[in-house]
Amino acid sequence: MAQKPPRSTDVGYPDPVSIRHSLIAVLVLAASCATPSTTPPTTPGKSEQGDASRPRSSTGSTSTEDALDSSTTAPRDSSVTSSPSDSAVPNAPDGQARDANTPDAAPTTTTDGSVAAGTIKIATFNIQVFGKTKAAKPDIMAQLVAIIRKYDVVAIQEIKDITGAVPVLFLDAVNAASGPDYGMLLSPRTGVQADDKASQEQYAVLYDTTVVEALPGDRLYDDSAKDSFPREPYLTQLKVKSGGFSFVLIGIHTQPTGAVAEIGALHDVVEWAKTAFSDEDDFIALGDFNAGCSYASPAQLDSLEFRGAGYFWIVPDSSDSNVAAGSACAYDRIVTTAGTKAQYVGQWGVDKAFTDSAVSDHWPVWAEFGADEQ
Repeated sequence: MAQKPPRSTDVGYPDPVSIRHSLIAVLVLAASCATPSTTPPTTPGKSEQGDASRPRSSTGSTSTEDALDSSTTAPRDSSVTSSPSDSAVPNAPDGQARDANTPDAAPTTTTDGSVAAGTIKIATFNIQVFGKTKAAKPDIMAQLVAIIRKYDVVAIQEIKDITGAVPVLFLDAVNAASGPDYGMLLSPRTGVQADDKASQEQYAVLYDTTVVEALPGDRLYDDSAKDSFPREPYLTQLKVKSGGFSFVLIGIHTQPTGAVAEIGALHDVVEWAKTAFSDEDDFIALGDFNAGCSYASPAQLDSLEFRGAGYFWIVPDSSDSNVAAGSACAYDRIVTTAGTKAQYVGQWGVDKAFTDSAVSDHWPVWAEFGADEQ
């Protein structure tokens, strides 16, 4: 097995020895021995946090680091539904960006993680309240590991562990499973501005080191001028080893109640990124936009410059990445700059690999891109 590449030099990694020793055996066992399960739990609708019909409930039993954002994160809207007949994204061409539940759409899951020759799969996954409580559950960790290993690059949101141990241990678990090694870029904790301290969490980007290399310079967006984001977007630059396609990922987890304004402010982030990464011309924004149901309507999104001709929305308004039953919401999105549209090969999906909301209240969303620089 190839030697793991060093993690990002721009991010400080804590030395979580005491926590590592208590959890590493559980994580490695989960990755290497347990069989991922997609079967609902014996008691449907229940998880460690209580009634899963309210996945974002701030009630129930959670550990300290798992409850950090409970006072500022609104409950998932389970009363509003959408359907595949909802209006499609205006700048998404027919036959490319489609709801993954329709018969002619790209498959929502793969059995072996394979992709077409000369392409890479990039995914986004909000692993709800990812802290030590969730990391200590072997079955859940096994499912998370299996999901990560389907993709070449995965942007992760909602890492809550204040010690920084869990993402490092999770990488160990991913690499304990059979197959190529993955590397990780890990952000500093978000909520840099004084009024955002209640929203602190971390982003991570995991990537298959045999396919992709991480380039230096990953950082949180400098939000000091406008303070547009409680959780500043995380920017990373990667490059496909075989084909040369390089790109900057802009990972985001919006606050539900401010989703439209934050999505609109992503245009500022892209413009800033063009200067911060002056050698790059391909930009992909992805993450938990909260861009659906009562948090963001198609009409509200259509009013944004970030929804205009300069951008290509791969995942449409009719998609559903919300695990909660009876509520189809297009929370999670992948959006490229207009010039990066040429790299998109026309395949995207919602990976409905699990039904247990204890894993997350989001399903991963993915899109496929050509490996050769266009």
